[in-house]
Amino acid sequence: MLPGLRLRQARERLGLAYLTALRGDFQSLLRMAKVIAVLSPEVVAVHEFERLCLMAKFAWQYEMIRWKLSAGQAATGRLE
Repeated sequence: MLPGLRLRQARERLGLAYLTALRGDFQSLLRMAKVIAVLSPEVVAVHEFERLCLMAKFAWQYEMIRWKLSAGQAATGRLE
């Protein structure tokens, strides 16, 4: 196997592992936010809607970056 190909594959694996860990952290934070929302009577529907929007935005960006990494398009440089 060519050294450049192995390096690209290693970067892709590392990127996917990082994304998986980042997703786990995000889900953990969402669970904590949900508990806080249940225990806080001050939390209104607007805050819940903001949380829903953040979840959707994170899910969309997560999938787009994962697809780019899997396709080999974002193995180097900045991921957006």
